[in-house]
Amino acid sequence: MTQRRFASFSIIALEKLFDEKRLVLPELEAISAELAFRTTTRSTKLKERVLQAISVFGSIAPPEDDPPWSGYERSLNDAERSLILKAPVIALAENLNALPLLNQGTQLARASEHMLVPHIRKEIEERGLDFKLSSDAFGLATRLAIFELRNGPIQRWPSFALLFRKMLGQKSVPWLPMLFLAAVSSPDLLSIDIDLAEIIAFRDDHRS
Repeated sequence: MTQRRFASFSIIALEKLFDEKRLVLPELEAISAELAFRTTTRSTKLKERVLQAISVFGSIAPPEDDPPWSGYERSLNDAERSLILKAPVIALAENLNALPLLNQGTQLARASEHMLVPHIRKEIEERGLDFKLSSDAFGLATRLAIFELRNGPIQRWPSFALLFRKMLGQKSVPWLPMLFLAAVSSPDLLSIDIDLAEIIAFRDDHRS
């Protein structure tokens, strides 16, 4: 017999619980089990969100004992998390044509830009982060950073740092503050709010 832990919960309470426990897999599974008994439109929509969260759970392993990454990961919104999980977008999704035309264009452009990722990673792995040796890699990484900040949903330092650490590898981490600040200073971008003290503190903690 299925145990319904949340049988007494209203749909509003379940939605609130999901927002609070979206990173706790056992809770997500228990919410999903309860929603199997619900048939309203609102519960169906919540069920879709819960199943999506379960399907991607663990793809970004939150390093709970490794600040600031643990805090960064917990602060992601759904759009940021979805992009980071799928990056780098070397291959296009089969259902690309189902997207609105503008989104199709953005995804095509993102796939093209993400073709740079293997080359940048190889340069960093082989040449390190010496600007005299790796200026080409930094220039290409800045181009990629500008693209992501211009086309959203990455608009903040925490999500930026997580995305680019994933794409460019752990060795790139000391570069990330400079990369972010170089990108946000581009005239191609609208003003982006930044917490300079947070970025400087990160830089000081991750000097190569």
